[in-house]
Amino acid sequence: LKERQSREEQEQQEREERQRQEQEKEKQERHDREKREREDRERREREETMARERRVSEDAEREQREEAEREKREQEKRDAASKREAEERDARERQSKETEQEEIVRRNRAEAEESERRTRADRERAEREARERDEELRRSADRDRVDREDEERQRDRERRREEDEARARADRERRDREDDEIRLKREQENRDRLAREEQQRLEAE
Repeated sequence: LKERQSREEQEQQEREERQRQEQEKEKQERHDREKREREDRERREREETMARERRVSEDAEREQREEAEREKREQEKRDAASKREAEERDARERQSKETEQEEIVRRNRAEAEESERRTRADRERAEREARERDEELRRSADRDRVDREDEERQRDRERRREEDEARARADRERRDREDDEIRLKREQENRDRLAREEQQRLEAE
């Protein structure tokens, strides 16, 4: 009995020990899992923070680049305006420095060009008027030809209409003659039939 009790106690102790070890193992696993989850959460937070800081930095750099580009464009506009003003000023100065002889030469050249332009315009106008006259003559000839063709077609229609009427009239007259012949033939047949009937009646009496 003592041995059995001792054995049972030993088994109980072993079960309790195994249970304790399992609990310790579960506790350690839970602790490790919580530690991993905490480390993962902290790592994600660090990554999000770094990504957010990187986006902020990139936005700032992009704004700086855009501002630099805007400033560059504005400077280019100002430089172009300054260059244009300088060129206009130089042009005015050059124009003011032209001599009277150069003005005379330029005026004479302009007058010669104007004279040439008027001569060319007169020649072009004369050529255009000649083309217009030729075109009008051609259109008039076309109209005359169309009128002649219309008259010929009208005469052809009249001739065909008269021929159709003549044929229709001849057909009517032919049909009238045929109808008269048929009518006369029937009247003669009726008279012959009546004469025969009268002859037969007389012979019968």
